[in-house]
Amino acid sequence: MVSAAVPTRLRALVLAHPRVSVGLGLTVLVAACRPASYTTPLERDTAQMLYGGEVVLHGGVPYVDAAVNKGPLTYLLFAVIRLLSGHSELVVRLTLVAFAVVSCVALAGYLRGRAGPAAGLLGGLTMGLLAALAPFSGEDPNLQQYLVAPLLVALWLTTVAGSPAAVAAGATTAIAGLVDPAYLPFAAVIGLALWWGACPAPAAAVPRHRGGSGVRAACGSVAVDSWGAGRHARAGPRDLASDADRLTRSCRAWWPASSWA
Repeated sequence: MVSAAVPTRLRALVLAHPRVSVGLGLTVLVAACRPASYTTPLERDTAQMLYGGEVVLHGGVPYVDAAVNKGPLTYLLFAVIRLLSGHSELVVRLTLVAFAVVSCVALAGYLRGRAGPAAGLLGGLTMGLLAALAPFSGEDPNLQQYLVAPLLVALWLTTVAGSPAAVAAGATTAIAGLVDPAYLPFAAVIGLALWWGACPAPAAAVPRHRGGSGVRAACGSVAVDSWGAGRHARAGPRDLASDADRLTRSCRAWWPASSWA
């Protein structure tokens, strides 16, 4: 009698709190799909950025006391990760799990808004299953894996009606661009999605003020990211050893990491 009542109560609980249940389910799925990575040593790029974050935590100056060939918010992101993880590589990898769960939830929310609940659930589950595969480097806590989350959150916000959601989408995209300027063009994608009404309603039914908010949000993202990238370009070369080294770091700051594989 008791054993039969437990599934019924669990089902009732899931139906009563569907969003929480989906979030917990995706967390378990994402964490279970990458068991081998928890004991794997960190790669060079992650270690370099963690060092940059540690330097900032001890009062160092970005691009002067530690050179990281990414945007200025990279130091802040990895300073927080370094503060939370201490000397534990496992905790560093668990922060990536948290970001991956946010990515799955954001993708599920976007697809739900575009194609319905079934498509959203399928998309979230699929990403949770495939995101940790080696071809995607999903098990490695590098900068690109962390940035998937804010970009998908921005995409999700394009399906939410209202100017606040449009502004939040632009702000989220700006944050991603300040972490890595290579993602700056994504601001144009978000602006177009907002302008054309990337939501279940037809584009003609989207209020005009929402389209204007989308353009302003995208322009704001471009302006903020350009400012951050400019400060990065001016501050970076001052403490580098040689002209060749300066050129290499500047190119890597602006070009996608895949070009340097």
